[in-house]
Amino acid sequence: MMSTTSEALTVHLLFLFHLVQIKRMKKQLLLFIELLVSLIVIAVVLFLVELDKVLAVIANANHWFILAAFFAYFGINLGMGIRIRLILAEMGHKISPISALMANFAGMLTSDFTPARSGYFATAFALAANEKIPLGKAVVSILGPQLFEFMLKVCAGTIAIIYIFYYLNLGEGSFAGMFLGVIALASMLIFGILLLFSKRFLILLKPIEKLPFGEVAYSKLVGMQHHAIAIKKVVPAILILLVITWFLKGVEWYMLALSVGMQPNIQLNPLLFYMFLQPLITILQFIPTPTLAGIGLSEAGSIAVLSLFGVQPHVAAAYALLTRSLMILVDLIGVQEARKVIHKSLDHI
Repeated sequence: MMSTTSEALTVHLLFLFHLVQIKRMKKQLLLFIELLVSLIVIAVVLFLVELDKVLAVIANANHWFILAAFFAYFGINLGMGIRIRLILAEMGHKISPISALMANFAGMLTSDFTPARSGYFATAFALAANEKIPLGKAVVSILGPQLFEFMLKVCAGTIAIIYIFYYLNLGEGSFAGMFLGVIALASMLIFGILLLFSKRFLILLKPIEKLPFGEVAYSKLVGMQHHAIAIKKVVPAILILLVITWFLKGVEWYMLALSVGMQPNIQLNPLLFYMFLQPLITILQFIPTPTLAGIGLSEAGSIAVLSLFGVQPHVAAAYALLTRSLMILVDLIGVQEARKVIHKSLDHI
C-alpha cells in the first residue's frame, strides 16, 4: 500500500514538474517571438529609411549635446527615486536615496526589454527584497506616481494630436485613429485610478472572489487600496516632481535633436514642442503589442510624426535610435540590481 502511494506521489510530482517546464518553455517562446517581431520591425524601418544614412547621422552627432541629454535623463530617474522615497516614508518605511534610485534603475532597465514596459514592476520586487518592505506597499509606491504620469502622457499626447490635426490639416480618418488610441490608454488609466482610490469600484469587483485564486487576488487589491492612502498625502509633491521630470524629458529630447541637427518646421518654442512630442511617441511603448517595449513601433511613430514637420526620414530614424539608446545606456546603472530581481522574481514581474 505504501509503495502504491509512493508511486502515485512520484507520478504526481513528475506531472507537476513537466507542467512547470512546459510553462517556462512557453514563456521563453513568447519572449523569443516578441524579440523577433521587434527586430523585424526595426529592420524594416531602417531598410526603408536607408541604414547607411542613419548611421552617418549618428556618427556625426554632437557628443556635448548627447552628454547634456544624458544628465537630463539621469535627473528624471533621480526624481522618480525621490517620489518612491516620499510615498514609502509616508507608509512608515524610510530608505536611503541610493536604495530608491537603484531600485528604480532596476525597474527602468527591465522595462526597456519587456512588453508594454511592464518590467518596471521589478522596482517593487527590488524594494521588497532589499529593504524588507511588504510587496503591496512597494507596488503602491511605484504604481501611484505612474498613474499620474500616465495621466500627463494622455493629456499631453491628446493636445499634440489636436495640434498635428489642425496645424497640418490632416484627414479626419488619421485623427480618429490616433484619438481612439489615446482614449484606450485613458480608459486603462481611469481603471487604475479607480482601483487605487475608489472603494465603491472595489466593491464592484468583489465577484472576482468566486474565480480560481480570486479570493487571494481580491484581498491583494483591498490591501493595495488601503496603502494608497499614503499617496493622497503627498500628491502636491508628486505633481511638482512630475512637472520637473516632464521638463527634463523635454530638455533631453531637445538636446538629442540638436545633437543630430534636427530642425522640424514648427512655430512653437522647440523645448515646448519636444515636451509634447515625447508623450505622444512614448505612449506607443506602453501599448500591449508583441514587441519588447514597443521597439520598432515607437521608432516608426517618431519617423511618421516628425516627417509631418519636414524632418527627413533618415534623420528622424537616427534621432529615434538615439533616444532609445541613451535611455538604455543610463538605465544600465541598475544592471546588477535588475539581474538579481529577474533571477528571483521574473515570473511574478
